[in-house]
Amino acid sequence: MRRASRYALMMLTLLSTPLATTAQESAEAGKATLPLDEVLRLHRETAESRRKPKAVPPPMPATIHRLDMTGRLLDGGVDLTVRFEVVVLEGGEWVSVPLLEHDGTMHLSSLPQVKNGFFAVEKGYLRFMTRHNGLYAFEISLLKQAERSDRQRQVRLGYEQAALAICRVTFDEGLFHLRNDGVLERSEGVLLFPEDNTFTIEWERRTRAAGTKKKTAPPPAIESIVTRAHASAVSTLEGRRVIRVRYDLRFAGSESIEIEVPIGLAVERVYLNGVSAPVEMQGETLPVEVTPVREGDQSAVLELVLVSTHGSYFLSGSLDVTLPRVAWPINELFLSVHLPQVFNYNWSGGSLSPVGEVPTVSYTYNVPLPGKALAFHQHLISASAPNVTLAYAVDLEGHYYRP
Repeated sequence: MRRASRYALMMLTLLSTPLATTAQESAEAGKATLPLDEVLRLHRETAESRRKPKAVPPPMPATIHRLDMTGRLLDGGVDLTVRFEVVVLEGGEWVSVPLLEHDGTMHLSSLPQVKNGFFAVEKGYLRFMTRHNGLYAFEISLLKQAERSDRQRQVRLGYEQAALAICRVTFDEGLFHLRNDGVLERSEGVLLFPEDNTFTIEWERRTRAAGTKKKTAPPPAIESIVTRAHASAVSTLEGRRVIRVRYDLRFAGSESIEIEVPIGLAVERVYLNGVSAPVEMQGETLPVEVTPVREGDQSAVLELVLVSTHGSYFLSGSLDVTLPRVAWPINELFLSVHLPQVFNYNWSGGSLSPVGEVPTVSYTYNVPLPGKALAFHQHLISASAPNVTLAYAVDLEGHYYRP
């Protein structure tokens, strides 16, 4: 009996051995050996993929968050500045955002430089195009021509979509009557709201009799100021000096501006909005009646050409350049001085301070600009004559004897 049990045990051992070996070989065939850092990397990626939510595409590629128009009524249309805040939600692909309806009555005055974006006219719309997501804020200036019928004027400005869209208009009530129902804001004009994504502005030109009636809503008060002034002084070795001054004005209606001319300077020419204007000096004061560039506008450009003779240059000395005193406040003034090449110059005083350069500006009266150029600037001039004093000495660099 014991011998039979041993025999049975041996048979079971022999039968089970090949099966175990086969299972072990199969298990080892499904294994792989990886470096530890690779195993850790795979573990991290697996954990992050479980935690990271699946990307959900935006409900729309882009939208106009805010559209804010500021306009000035003219006889033939509306002069507008439009500020946009555009939100692009989806990047990578090109996105075209319709801004304003564009037709033959819209004339763009300026377009800004926007990083990663540009403007185009397509399918009847002025569009902003980009392939980068983010918030874009920019301003566009344009003139929208009006539909005219006798004394009636109408302008329509359409857009496709905007979360917030408002329009503020200002106008000369002595010239025009606004037919829209809006909210009067004494400091900023009349606030208008759109209907069906369209601003409709309606006004009419008053007759002379209507202009004398009592005004129910007087226009906002506006201070007469010089928003920016530019001056250019050119001096020759013979002692002749030519000074050109350009004043960018802002005022309401028609105004008189008085300019006090420094002693020694003579007014040779006066231009108003690029056209020669007849004027007459009253002692040392030059009164000029100024009118806007366009009827109903609030801006004008006044230019003066002044000449003087200050005598010949010495080997060294002091040179003073004094500009006219204006009765209106001046926000800022830029002066460029062009002097004989044979001298060196140093700023020694005056209300104007040296700067690296001045903005480029065009004058109606053109003169050559020889010699060395110097630039100066001054802010907030109220009741003084801007001036600069320079010390000069002959430039001997490269012109003296070396034994």
